[in-house]
Amino acid sequence: MPRFMNANLPDAKKLWVALKQVYGLGYARARALCFAIGATPNTKASELRPYHLSQLYAAVEQRYVTGNDLRSATRANIQRLIRIRSYRGIRHLERLPVRGQRTHSNARTQKKRRPRAT
Repeated sequence: MPRFMNANLPDAKKLWVALKQVYGLGYARARALCFAIGATPNTKASELRPYHLSQLYAAVEQRYVTGNDLRSATRANIQRLIRIRSYRGIRHLERLPVRGQRTHSNARTQKKRRPRAT
């Protein structure tokens, strides 16, 4: 099982499916990376050679923000919204839906998790 960008790539799966294990790589990016290194998306992850992995690593580093870098960027964006006290930031702070979803009958789980103000 090759390890790539802090994710284990399952041997039995096709390369494009295995690449989706990396945080920040979805369907389109995984398939584009397969073609970028000259491998077909149907290649099994177990068939990858070390030079393929190095090519993949270089392509990902060059094109995309993934893994812990993406997580920290997302966290920083949310903290910025909270700091400037925007509507979205306040909704994040109160752990309520941010994108306009109704809360009268939905968002029960989020409302339960919210600490009670007494």
